[in-house]
Amino acid sequence: MVVSIFSIYRSYVNGKKIEILKKEYIKAQARYQSELDLFKDRKSKTFSQSQQAIIDYYKEVTTWIERLLAIHPAIYETETDSKVNGLFNELNLLYANANVTNAIMNLLVDDDEISIASQQLILDTLNFQHYIEHHIDNAKNAVISFREMQPNISPQAIERLPNETRNEVTQIIDNINQQKGVLYQTFAEGQNINFKNILDKQEAFRSLATGYLNN
Repeated sequence: MVVSIFSIYRSYVNGKKIEILKKEYIKAQARYQSELDLFKDRKSKTFSQSQQAIIDYYKEVTTWIERLLAIHPAIYETETDSKVNGLFNELNLLYANANVTNAIMNLLVDDDEISIASQQLILDTLNFQHYIEHHIDNAKNAVISFREMQPNISPQAIERLPNETRNEVTQIIDNINQQKGVLYQTFAEGQNINFKNILDKQEAFRSLATGYLNN
C-alpha cells in the first residue's frame, strides 16, 4: 500500500514535538496579548505611541513566525512552483513588515535592551526562514526524482500483479517512502531546534517589553 507522505511526516517524534510546541506557542501569544491589552488600559495617552509600537512589532513578528511554522517540504507534493514562489514572496513581505515595525519601535522606545532583543528575534526568525527555503529547494529536487521513480500504478492494480512483479513494485515504493521519511525527518529535527531558539528569543523580548510597559 502506498503511504501518504503527510502521514509519514506527522508520524515522526520530532514532528509531534513541533505540534506540542505550536500549541504552547499559541497559548503564550494569547496570554501575552491579554497582558498588553491590560497595560494599554492603564497607561496615559502620552505613553500610547511607544506602547503601540511595541504591540505592532510583536504582532508582525508573531505573524511571520506562525506562517513559517505552517510550512514543510511536503508542500511540493500538492502545490505548483507558482504557489511556492508566491509563498516565498509572502514570507519576504512578512520579514519586511517586521523590520519596519522594529525600526519605528526603536525610534519611539528608548531602551537598548529592547532594541537588541527585538533585532535578535528578527535575525533568528530570518535564519529559520532561510532554513525552510533551503529545505524546500531540496525537497523540490527530491520530489521530481521520486515522481520519476514512482510506478504509475494504483494500489488496487498492484495487488493484481504476479507475485514477483508485485514484490518488485512494492520494494520500489517502499524505497521511495523511506527516502521521503529521511527527508522530512531531517527537516523536522532542524525545525524543532530553530523553533525552540526562536521561543527563547521571543520570551526574552516579551519579558523586557512587559517590564517597560508596566513601569
